[in-house]
Amino acid sequence: MPLHCTGVGKTLLAYQSVDLLNQIAESPGLTRLTANTITGLPQLRRELERIREQGYAVDQEEAVEGLRCVAGPLFNHHGQIVAAFSVAGRRCA
Repeated sequence: MPLHCTGVGKTLLAYQSVDLLNQIAESPGLTRLTANTITGLPQLRRELERIREQGYAVDQEEAVEGLRCVAGPLFNHHGQIVAAFSVAGRRCA
């Protein structure tokens, strides 16, 4: 899955350099997977700032319709992000 539309991906992106974020946004771009997918770089930057502020990410059906998740970062002893984890669930019909 593309990084810009998953909880884990957005969590990892939130702690990367601006240069890497720009590179990802340009190639292959911010592809739309659902009606909720973030496809604009300004909107993604605001979302990544929110993730850093609150300490976790939320995927609101951005990659798969009906699937939501919450994700959080894992840092090493130097305070650098090394991984992310998530819990996902589908809505019941």
